[in-house]
Amino acid sequence: MKKGVILNNIGSPDAPDTASVKRYLREFLMDPGVIELPYIFRFILVYLIISIFRAPKSAAKYQKIWTKQGSPLVFLTQSIADKIKSYKSSLAVEMGMVFQNPSISVALKKLAEQNPDLEKIYFIPMYPQFSVATTEASEKKFKKLFEKDHKKFFKNGKTPEIYSLKPFYDHPAFIKNTAKKIQKYAMSDYDTIVFSYHGLPKSAILKNPHCQLDAKCCETGMKKNCYRSQCYATTHALVKELGITTPVRVTFQSRLGPSEWIKPYTDETLVELAKKNSKRVLIACPAFTVDCLETLEEIMLENRKAFTEAGGEVFDYAACLNDDDQWCQDLADLIDEGTHFNRL
Repeated sequence: MKKGVILNNIGSPDAPDTASVKRYLREFLMDPGVIELPYIFRFILVYLIISIFRAPKSAAKYQKIWTKQGSPLVFLTQSIADKIKSYKSSLAVEMGMVFQNPSISVALKKLAEQNPDLEKIYFIPMYPQFSVATTEASEKKFKKLFEKDHKKFFKNGKTPEIYSLKPFYDHPAFIKNTAKKIQKYAMSDYDTIVFSYHGLPKSAILKNPHCQLDAKCCETGMKKNCYRSQCYATTHALVKELGITTPVRVTFQSRLGPSEWIKPYTDETLVELAKKNSKRVLIACPAFTVDCLETLEEIMLENRKAFTEAGGEVFDYAACLNDDDQWCQDLADLIDEGTHFNRL
């Protein structure tokens, strides 16, 4: 009997135009896990300020990375789903985004229509490190939709058990395949290797009562449900796997708004490196499994420009895992084994 699988990512606008991006931003930023304000203040901020002024600028950015196949995040995630199905006939796989299309609800409906007697559904948040804004928000939305609609979708009286993939920030399958992407570049060609992770507001990190937000805690201490600590754990595992002797920096990107986010910031670090005569950098983004706006536009275009304008000479980017064949095979095996999951 087949097991259901939903590959989950945050999502993307349906098109790179202002109207589509505005819809996406409003759905995304109204999530309380993304902007932690009371509803009325969040509504005013998102609907009357951010979405209006940010949508045209964001649309212009999406236009730079859009392809004939559409959004890279969407078509690459679909390609991963297709490859997993081809590798494991025991898995019925659909793609479901947290925001916009194709939605988690649509993915559930497709699974039920094509496999009405499913006993298990594996939900796969494609975020290696845990955070409230990604992993937890995705799991909550999936569970809520499942509890609301499972009787409508699965009409044979059987309710599938649902599971979610645990954070895989240091799992061998993730580390080994990410290292292979980075190994395409000779480490000795660079002055610095930069590992850039998606940022979070400092206030979000400090909500964890055990968090000290310092080098000792983040780099050597608690990792359970601690995003920054898991980012450092990923870096340590990659450095070990790659045998890197070149200087390494860990940074955080994609900050939004005037509040303080976790540091050091990627853009500021790259400018600092260029000015301090670290002219050749290789950058990787192991908080992402699929290339998206934050890697293809923010890193490869904006940050490259900032680095070179500050005096940098070589700026290379190691792509995300995307739909790499070996990664898809290993992910299929990981899902089929069913041991790296939590029951929801």
